[in-house]
Amino acid sequence: MKVKIGAVQFNIVEADDLRDGAVLLNGVIKFEGETISYEKALSIDKRKITLIHEILHGIVNHAGGVHDESQIEMYANGLHQVLTENEGAMKEILWGK
Repeated sequence: MKVKIGAVQFNIVEADDLRDGAVLLNGVIKFEGETISYEKALSIDKRKITLIHEILHGIVNHAGGVHDESQIEMYANGLHQVLTENEGAMKEILWGK
């Protein structure tokens, strides 16, 4: 699976034991390697939130913005809730279906 953010195509990959040093991560975006990785053991909903979270990092980075983890986490959780609980409306708004 791939997602395009700005002009960059990111590969989305599952990972086992995704870490930053000793810290276990749910996900990470690598701008140099053009990948978004998520922890394989996550539940479906946590995986979706994690992918939204990493995509938001990509969007903000592409736009040259400044942010912190708490902002990204807040927006990721909010977007996940709105998108999943309003699927029909989102399809109509985004794709006219």
